Amino acid sequence: MLAKLALILLVVLFGACMFVAGVMAPDAWQQRIESAVGHLPGVSSSTPPPGIPTPQLTAGKASNPAVGASASAPPSASTTATLNALLVTSTVKHPAPKKGATAYALQLGMYVSERAADDEERRVKTVGIDLPLTRISVLDAGGHRWIVVAVGRFPSTADAQQSSARIASILGMRNLSVIRLPASGKPAS
Repeated sequence: MLAKLALILLVVLFGACMFVAGVMAPDAWQQRIESAVGHLPGVSSSTPPPGIPTPQLTAGKASNPAVGASASAPPSASTTATLNALLVTSTVKHPAPKKGATAYALQLGMYVSERAADDEERRVKTVGIDLPLTRISVLDAGGHRWIVVAVGRFPSTADAQQSSARIASILGMRNLSVIRLPASGKPAS
């Protein structure tokens, strides 16, 4: 039993040492390692080695200018796209409610302190979601003040629910609740 524990501790210690060594390694070493890893079978670096054509994604289809295949041919399993060609923007299209109409939003959280609410707003802004943020001050049954941070301004609950999965995915969250914004809800941004 003691030998198993010692082996586990040794493996964990070795992993921690390798992590620290990787983080503290000079940039030149890291670039050489990335270059070597890119040449391993089944592993692709974000930029292919010189002489290998780079596929371009256009209108959702992969095309490779160096290969004379027709656009209707299925892409081969060995086609490799660059990392930048695979990035998806965090733009969420949504209809805006009419002026004076009831608006709905997706609740990101309830916070006791202004600082925690500020931190959440900052996190959402750094992700790049282009929807308005709203901060609402509420009192619970015990008289405690909470700050609700919500994202979006939707004309209906259906529109809010339709965008919920996409926004939750971008933010790394689950199950965003749809809330009705009060008429006096002041946008935070």
